Amino acid sequence: MSGRRCLKRLYLECYERHLMATPGPMQRMLFDMGRRVGELARECFPGAVLVTESFRQHARAVQTTCRLMRDPSVPALCEAAFEYQGVRVRVDVLRRASGGGSSPGPESGWDLIEVKGSARAKDDHKWDAALQLHVLEGCGVPIGSVKVMHINRDYVYEGGPVSPTDLFILADVTEVAREYLPRVEEQLETMRAVLGAPLAPVVAPGRTCFRPFECPFAAACVNGGPEHPLWELPGVHDELLCSLGEEGCDCIASLPEGGLPLNELQERVRRAVATGEVFVDGEALRPLLEVEYPVHFLDFEAFMPFLPRFVGTSPFQTIPFQFSCHVLDEEGHVAHAEYLHEEDSDPRRPLAERLLHVLGEKGTIVSYAGFEGRRIVRLAEDLPDLSAPLLRLPDRLLDLYQVVKEAVYHPGFHGSFSLKKVLPALLDGMGYDDLEVCGGGEAAFLYAKLLEGSMAAEERTSAWASLRSYCARDTEGLLQLFLFLRSRAEEAHCG
Repeated sequence: MSGRRCLKRLYLECYERHLMATPGPMQRMLFDMGRRVGELARECFPGAVLVTESFRQHARAVQTTCRLMRDPSVPALCEAAFEYQGVRVRVDVLRRASGGGSSPGPESGWDLIEVKGSARAKDDHKWDAALQLHVLEGCGVPIGSVKVMHINRDYVYEGGPVSPTDLFILADVTEVAREYLPRVEEQLETMRAVLGAPLAPVVAPGRTCFRPFECPFAAACVNGGPEHPLWELPGVHDELLCSLGEEGCDCIASLPEGGLPLNELQERVRRAVATGEVFVDGEALRPLLEVEYPVHFLDFEAFMPFLPRFVGTSPFQTIPFQFSCHVLDEEGHVAHAEYLHEEDSDPRRPLAERLLHVLGEKGTIVSYAGFEGRRIVRLAEDLPDLSAPLLRLPDRLLDLYQVVKEAVYHPGFHGSFSLKKVLPALLDGMGYDDLEVCGGGEAAFLYAKLLEGSMAAEERTSAWASLRSYCARDTEGLLQLFLFLRSRAEEAHCG
């Protein structure tokens, strides 16, 4: 699966693992989630036997798998081990098809089930299942069906123990997996050739190095490249990247002026990088001169547990647990209010009640990228008795992200308009490097760990303080960014 994403990554994983970055909080959270998902999924298969040998004990695991498959009393195996033509796999669930005999044969067959901690069967999951199908059938194991077992996002938690059979859905991907088999074999041949070469293949860094998750070798690959690579152009598609590369352009600074199929925003980025000057459109900043006081600068932190913790919630539902709000009055005075739910209970109602008190009935509410507006609407759905006052709040929202995207570009944005890029580029001293928590993903991870209750008292106190500092930095940053841009707007409109 790494090879499908990038052949260079495959090579580095096999031969240069010391270049791999240490997993961050988000990766660790995904690892933890995957382990827990696997444990819960096994409960859906009564009598299933777990192959306990680790991946470092592969030969023994294969022997255990063969022995269990010959035992007619074993209805299913978890983590079954196989190897075919140098490809090793561990099958999440290998279930004996109904009517199975004492050994897997054409008359019995097996169901291959790949378990995923996502809300749907994605294309990558189908490729993963197809690879396992290739290996198992290569080993002579007759497969009757191929399925992806994933989280049922429509499951609503009613309290008590979570029912695994209600939490998961089986999606039949047999037809797609068999369609993929010839291409799986072709890709494996390519990968074998890459792994047999003396050096890693040359693969130019691109957006896929960072999306949907950052490659653990991204730093090693990107270092030494141009400061502003072509893929920093917002919204640039692969066809345009190839076209620009064919014309000899390897970075934004090398793009010629005029004659290129760039949209308005991409041209703005090109010009800012080429000149080194900050682009500011004073007219697009006009909304900052039309705010109603007091101005509230609002930021939420939230987490999305795959396993619902609170009655009435569903898997992956976004649950806000914290907010910070800096308030600016017309005389320039600033106040700060916040809420952080420190109990292992549903935070939505107390957070919403505190939010309504802090925001009051008037004044513009400044947020970034629309997240707060969406959360407020969902809170109104979840708390019908508070829906009327909550639904009045979105009419007061001003999305500073949209203002920045239309009005400002600094080369230090590096193609991104996220607050984490915008603040340090425009305002000295407004970064996040001095904080223990530096991003929303880290905040969600830390909050989930706090709810587990495994931290020592002193560690918990420090963690709660880190969450408060991070959220407050976001709204302090929004306030300072607003003041900075408003002064530019005043210069443009008031001379």
